[in-house]
Amino acid sequence: TNQATRVAVTDGNWSSGSTWSGGSPPGAGDKVHIPNGRTVTYDVNSSAGVRWLRVDGRIVFSRSVTTSLSIDTIVIN
Repeated sequence: TNQATRVAVTDGNWSSGSTWSGGSPPGAGDKVHIPNGRTVTYDVNSSAGVRWLRVDGRIVFSRSVTTSLSIDTIVIN
């Protein structure tokens, strides 16, 4: 987790910069961490590949938009 380039700092939408450290949503090649106690709603239709996603909290997928997520590696605790 210390190598993450984007960390969820609050509950919110994946597409919202305020959800993430660095102030912008994860993009191609990012290493993403959703810490324990955080819930991120995935609300994007993107083919930009995230390098890895570690979920210690929760990720849920929006039911109001079509979503697509490309990940090289995913770890869910």
